[in-house]
Amino acid sequence: MVSLNEATLKKEQDADKKLDDEDKEEDKPKDGEDPPIFADNDYNKEVVHITTDYFDLVKDLKTAKK
Repeated sequence: MVSLNEATLKKEQDADKKLDDEDKEEDKPKDGEDPPIFADNDYNKEVVHITTDYFDLVKDLKTAKK
């Protein structure tokens, strides 16, 4: 819900921005840590599932032989 009161809206936006900044800080690697090469999130898991399904289909294809 979006407030029509400008002051209230500004407070809500500031609170949202603060939460976003905190989330970004949590996502940053700590000193001395390498960032993950392939992050463990839902999007990347779906990419892996689609890729393995594709490879299974290609493996099972019967192609013409010479």
